[in-house]
Parts: sequence; structure tokens; C-alpha cells
Amino acid sequence: MQRTFNLLEISSDEARAFCRDLGFPPNFSSISSRVKDYKIIEEICSPDLKTLLAGLEGVRDLEMVRAEDCAVGISSRRTRQERGLYFAELSRKEHQLSRLNVKFGRFSGNSHIRDYFDFSKEPSGIWVLRRLSIVRGNFGRYTLNISPSVNLDRLDRIYGVYPRV
Repeated sequence: MQRTFNLLEISSDEARAFCRDLGFPPNFSSISSRVKDYKIIEEICSPDLKTLLAGLEGVRDLEMVRAEDCAVGISSRRTRQERGLYFAELSRKEHQLSRLNVKFGRFSGNSHIRDYFDFSKEPSGIWVLRRLSIVRGNFGRYTLNISPSVNLDRLDRIYGVYPRV
């Protein structure tokens, strides 16, 4: 999966409007000054689900890949215990799917650090990253192209959304 994100800071109201338009629940970043909203300014996509899943195949800290028709617990267990079979099953039923949630997680000290990525399938069949949530402990794992005036040390989490064009 791509690990470079070009981001432009936006207001919480704008981010919530984009999420509403995409059918996602809103982020509640306005609650804290240590959380920022960004617009993903460059489309990140995969031509099909099989390609998207292939990019996740060898990722060690992948906790869950969840399609909209599957329970969180089942998706999490199948991602960890039978990843190859589960990914093949998802690929076979791609025509029935429209959204995919990907969760990465790891332990750092006594806390569990999780990042989330939401993909949606466009009418053309490509899968587009529509939303991301990255926590401070993982900022260094990605290339975050943001305004140089933003001090990542002062943030706990960033949210990004790629609106419909």
C-alpha cells in the first residue's frame, strides 16, 4: 500500500461535509487542538480489489481488512489467521462490494496504536482511498507531505479525506 500522502489542511466543518458526501461518519477533530483535518490532494487508487489486497499481503502489522458486509470480529480474525484464503474470497466477490476498511496496528509500550484507511469502489471499478486516520506514534512510518508550518510533535492524530471530484 502506498505510504506517501500529499495533504492540505482544511477546517473541521469542511472535513465533516466531505465525509457526509461520501457516506462516512464524521471525524470529531474539532474537539481537540491536537488533531488536524486534511484533504488528500492526490488520488490514491488501485485498478481492482485483487491489486489492492496484493499490496497488503505481506504487511506484518495489518490487523483487519473489512468489507461492508462482514462483522469486525470475523474480519479481524480472518485477516490474521487465514489471510490468503480471506483475500481470495474478497477478490471473488468484488462485484458485490463497494467499501473496504483497512486497519494497521501495533503495540508501543503499553498502548495499542492503530491507523485506519477507508477505500470505496468507483463506478469504473477502481478502488480509491477516501479516508485515513493516522496516530502520532505512526507518523514516521509514512511520508506526510503537509505544510512546513505544521509541527507534528504537537498533534496526536491526523485525519484525511479525499472528496469526490
